[in-house]
Formats: sequence, structure tokens, C-alpha cells
Amino acid sequence: LSDYTKLIELDPKTAKHYRSRAFVHCAKGDFEKQLSDYRKSVEVDPRDPRGCNGLAWVLATCPDPKLREGKEAITFATKACELTEWKVGFYLDTLAVAYAEAGQYDKAVEYQTKALVDPEFARAVSADEMSNARRRLEMFKNKQAWREP
Repeated sequence: LSDYTKLIELDPKTAKHYRSRAFVHCAKGDFEKQLSDYRKSVEVDPRDPRGCNGLAWVLATCPDPKLREGKEAITFATKACELTEWKVGFYLDTLAVAYAEAGQYDKAVEYQTKALVDPEFARAVSADEMSNARRRLEMFKNKQAWREP
């Protein structure tokens, strides 16, 4: 955490530093700071799909209900998809969880299905993450949102 904070002090215009520190905040269970760093990442580089995706994921799946905001998550997940021409399964997966958080389960099922059939997504994720992605699809079909543990 201190290393990323120092990197940000030295180079505050690099979105990756904020994304990296956000990951550390998540591991420590400090979701407010995680959300803040993802917001800063998007502010620094609004055309970085990784920052948009990270922000959307937290807004859609955060264990703290005070920090979840489905409509805003849809906005940022959609932007990540647009920036990558709708070709990245990870971002389609995030869009699905965002729609589920907003209560739009039909859209969640649609995008989760698209993520699952993306061969790059299947190759890039671990067996556990693929299992979670399939579980998300079933949850969305049952009108349930996904929460990070």
C-alpha cells in the first residue's frame, strides 16, 4: 500500500497506480478507499477500460451495500465494453453483474451468456473463476445479484 501511495505521489497521472492501490484496498477490506482509487483512475484516464471495468465491478458487487450503485455500474461497464468494441469477455461479465445489481436480470443473463461463450474469456480465467462465472449466470436466471465475498 505504501509503495503504491509513493508511486502516486511521484506520478499522479498514471491510472495504473490507482488501480493497483485499489486492489490492495480491496484485499484489506477497505472498500471505500478501493472505490475512491478506481474513481481516481477513471478521472486520470477516462479511456482506460480497465479502470472503468474495475469501478463498475466494485459498484455492482461490493459487499458493503452503501457503496453499490447498479445504474452507475452499468454506465462504467458499458464504457469499458465500448472502448474494447464489445470484444472482451471480462468486461461483458462485469456488465452482466452491473445489470443484475440494477435488477435488470434479463440483460444480466444476456451479457453473462456472451461472456461465457467468449473463447478468450474461457482461456484467460482460472477453473474457479469460470465456475463462478457459470454460477453467476444461474443466479441471474434466478433473479439474484452477485456479491464479492
